[in-house]
Order: sequence, then structure tokens, then C-alpha cells
Amino acid sequence: MASNNRIQTLAAHVLQPGPSKSSGASEMGRQRYGDAEWELRCKLAMAYRVSNHYGWDQLVFNHITAKVPGSEKLKGGPHFLINPFGLRFDEVTASSLLKVDIDANIVDSG
Repeated sequence: MASNNRIQTLAAHVLQPGPSKSSGASEMGRQRYGDAEWELRCKLAMAYRVSNHYGWDQLVFNHITAKVPGSEKLKGGPHFLINPFGLRFDEVTASSLLKVDIDANIVDSG
């Protein structure tokens, strides 16, 4: 029961709109990436944290990806978000995720 409360608290902190301790960072992220990509980055970072919490990570030889909404219309698209090699799941943040193209070329290093 305590682990569910911890996850709910983490999710509320990451996904809750409005002022928070990290609202400055969140606002900078939204300005840099746009609302849709920033929300996806936050949710993906949460997925990494939840995976770590439940022990679903296997050191660095595992990953979770998400396609950036609307990126298939961009030159070199579609784009995907993924964690940088060597970063543990409990260390992943929205701003540390890499954006890569279909050929794994880094489009944005976070």
C-alpha cells in the first residue's frame, strides 16, 4: 500500500498543472519543447521511475521509448524519446531524455 501512495505522489508531482517547486524548470521545458512534447517527456520520465520502483529495470540494457507527437511531419521524422545510455532509470528526468530519429541519430540531447 505504501508503494502505491509513493507512486501516486510522484505522478501527481510530475503531471499536476499549476505552480510547484519545479514550475520554473517546467515552464522552460514547455518553452523549449512545446506543451505536447514536454508532457510526454514528463510521463516518460515517470514511466522510468515507476519501472525502477518495481524492479523492472535491468541495469543499462533496457529502455522505454515514446514517439514525439506530430514528429512524423518534420524533416527526418518521426522522432522518439529515449534515455541516454548509462543513465539509471531512477536518474531519468524529462529534460535528460534524448530525442532521436528513426536511424538513431540524436536530434536533441536534452
